[in-house]
Amino acid sequence: MLKADTIFTNGRILTLDPAQPRAEAIAVADGRVLACGSNGDIDAFTGPQTKTVPLGGRFVMPGLIESHTHALWGACRDLFEVYVGYSASTDALAQALRQRAEATAKGNWISGGPWRYEMRNSLGMTPRAWLDQLAPAHPVALFDTSQHAVWCNSRALSLCGFDENSPPIEGGVIERDTNGNLTGMLAEAALAPVRNKIKETPEQLREACDYALRYLNSLGYTGFKEPMADERTLAAYAKACDEGRWSLHAAAHITAYSPLSDGNVPLEEIDRLRATYSRDDLRLNFAKLFLDGVAPAHTASFLDPYQPKEGYDPSAHDPDATLLMSPSALAERVTELDRHGYVVKMHAVGDNAVCQSLR
Repeated sequence: MLKADTIFTNGRILTLDPAQPRAEAIAVADGRVLACGSNGDIDAFTGPQTKTVPLGGRFVMPGLIESHTHALWGACRDLFEVYVGYSASTDALAQALRQRAEATAKGNWISGGPWRYEMRNSLGMTPRAWLDQLAPAHPVALFDTSQHAVWCNSRALSLCGFDENSPPIEGGVIERDTNGNLTGMLAEAALAPVRNKIKETPEQLREACDYALRYLNSLGYTGFKEPMADERTLAAYAKACDEGRWSLHAAAHITAYSPLSDGNVPLEEIDRLRATYSRDDLRLNFAKLFLDGVAPAHTASFLDPYQPKEGYDPSAHDPDATLLMSPSALAERVTELDRHGYVVKMHAVGDNAVCQSLR
């Protein structure tokens, strides 16, 4: 009989097995459960190297698995960005930005948020002008609740190469006022130049990785899936594995196409990332595609038109206009990725995008 590495005794164990929902002891070997039962039932799994851990009546349950969390992204938000929460007022966001500007060297980037679309009405001006007033000496990028749109001030727009003569970006939104001036709001593919300017240092990514692991473990999570991973994210996760700091089972979808940052990533590059950063507890046979945007920015692909608003005519609605990949290109890409052993995750918000993804 296989002997246990560790036996936990005298606990209140929830097994989630309908035939035996409760137990007081559990035997584990090589990270797998050998048996659950009474203390006496588990004695047979004790060997000369077995460690016994008395639980003293404490409750034990299987670990939780988080199926979609941008762990590193969220940790960087908490640690390094302006963050006021999803229900904060416009005044609270303004105050937080002023405080960060006072504590940040002039010329350094400030990022964060989030803002909600209804907050636009309380600005009394364009987002660009509002941010110029609050932090004129810093490039500022504040993202919305969905992370698919951003408000930028004049310094940020200039550093990212945007001006009144900027051409349209395929799959992106560069908002202008009635005079053709940039308002400071960018969405979807137009975010890529902004995100490419906001890069945490390796030291910050290490700190953020440890923060995310501690947070997830504190909630009872023993595994999670990263839904969109670029090389910086994968490198941070892999380094934590190599240095013995990793405390979760994880899988990550390597970005295959994202309008927000990476664009279209060649298969050879995806294969390289998988080969370079795969670890026992970091599985990378997964890929991520974006088919559309989000509803608040009118970039999600719906069959029916949006409600009328300034600059949008429902009678001219084209469901396919906001698709980021044509059906033929999508079919070709998914087939290619599947052939190379990748499970594909798709961002599809609108019902038209969902229909296209299922064909």
